[in-house]
Amino acid sequence: MLASAAAASPSETETKRSAILQQYEKHKRQMELWTITDDSIIIKCRSYVAIVVSIAGIIICGCFAVPFVVKQDISGVDPFQIFMFAWVLAGFIVIVAKSRYVSEWPWHHFIRGEVVCRSVRDVSEVAGIDKQTVLLYLLHGERTNILTTRGPYNGMFNRTTEGSEGFSIDVPVQLSTMLASGFVVLKVVNTMGEHLICEDVRMGAPARAIFGSPAREYVSYMDLGKDALENELQEADGTKEENSQEKSQEKSLASIRIETSPEKVQRLTVNEFAWKKVAGLYIRDAKFG
Repeated sequence: MLASAAAASPSETETKRSAILQQYEKHKRQMELWTITDDSIIIKCRSYVAIVVSIAGIIICGCFAVPFVVKQDISGVDPFQIFMFAWVLAGFIVIVAKSRYVSEWPWHHFIRGEVVCRSVRDVSEVAGIDKQTVLLYLLHGERTNILTTRGPYNGMFNRTTEGSEGFSIDVPVQLSTMLASGFVVLKVVNTMGEHLICEDVRMGAPARAIFGSPAREYVSYMDLGKDALENELQEADGTKEENSQEKSQEKSLASIRIETSPEKVQRLTVNEFAWKKVAGLYIRDAKFG
């Protein structure tokens, strides 16, 4: 096991894993209605479109009756100008509604009541589902759909592309989501230091024994030892700074900056290497991509 002040206990990891699975079961039926293509996820939103079109229609129809009701009762005002203003207002409402979820929403998709989402953030915004739950659904069903993914955080997916056409995994995956989707994250040791490997044990994955030799390809994170060294250097610098009040104050300000900075994402890549032993399950509350 990893011994670190920032590491989560097994019970905490299990609690988070259970929570993400509960969210998955809650929204599973809704997510199964999505249409998944090779580079997008299409979500039906007919109720939303119907409400927007109805509001625009009510404004236009209501103002259309104004010229016939008031006629020339309003001196100096052409009642038909009110009708023209209603068209402008209705058009503005529809355009704003079209830009709420995605930057590009073609009219033919809008009229059909569907949104084409090309990233995890888009799907989460349109469906109102947590991003980690969306990632769990995609990882669970990767072998049953044709979705091709692209970066920046798609290291755990099998069908990836380097171009700009695929579905964007723009949110890092938390460890609890990795475990819930069917990955086992192990800390291994070889002559080069400590590394992480992600064993895919999802349903339908090719069964294989976990042996360190001979060298094999693993979805892995190779900079674990480098991260540990950086943490030790930071702790050593912090100890030296405690000797001075002025430096201690600077350390406090630096700590605030560190706490508010984005957490480092551990980038996964496919590497071929051999290892000597398994140090244990990785339980640090980390993010992968």
